[in-house]
Amino acid sequence: MTRISKILSKCAKYKILILVLVLISPLLFFAIFTYIPQIPRSLGLLQSENVSVGNEIISLDKAIIAKACTEDGKTCIDDVLLLSGYIDEGMIKKIKLLANEHQINTICFATRGGSKEAAIQIGEWINKTHKNTCMAEKYFTAVDLTLTSPLCASACPYVLAMGVERTALGSHFKIGIHSSGSTWDFGIFSFGINSSRSDATKDYKKMLESSNNSSNHIQMLYDSLDTRFDSKRYLSSEEQKQYALFTEYH
Repeated sequence: MTRISKILSKCAKYKILILVLVLISPLLFFAIFTYIPQIPRSLGLLQSENVSVGNEIISLDKAIIAKACTEDGKTCIDDVLLLSGYIDEGMIKKIKLLANEHQINTICFATRGGSKEAAIQIGEWINKTHKNTCMAEKYFTAVDLTLTSPLCASACPYVLAMGVERTALGSHFKIGIHSSGSTWDFGIFSFGINSSRSDATKDYKKMLESSNNSSNHIQMLYDSLDTRFDSKRYLSSEEQKQYALFTEYH
């Protein structure tokens, strides 16, 4: 038997194994780049995020005590709980820690959104403990960091809506909505996938039914379905009023 025929004979013995590996390799590839990187996030291990300040990169906790102000600094709320970065289990852990150490009345935001499950957990906590919420033009933190023109997008507006009193300190901030969905990340490229109407609204709608302007807030949720998950629709001042996002303006 020639060397080549011996090699072919050995390959034939393992052809089923090779076929199985070929068939499952796309699934393995998907799991490696999609689910495995999310394990630290789902376990609450990511409790801070890097933010760019000028030429510096600073690590900022996802929940910190801060001062929320209008741009001119004339109207402020002291000792707010500022939520920033990606909404996830890490943010929830920081919230629990600070809530045990401080008397917190107002929750403010500078977050692009995140996990639906984590957002609902935070929103329900705000509602059940009768907290107020806010968006401000500037946030001053204890680490000498100032955040300006913050964003509240994706899951964030629904959490904001759960406050008893909802204060707008100025108007130089962004509120962004879009349909719910998920991102499939394959390492070298990623893309967003829209959820169906029922998936997009069911859990958020249940939470928003407990807000004090539930019909307006649920309408915002329904209207968000007109914007693709991989895009954002920024609400004008008039739209913010239409959806009753705020109860006080300064």
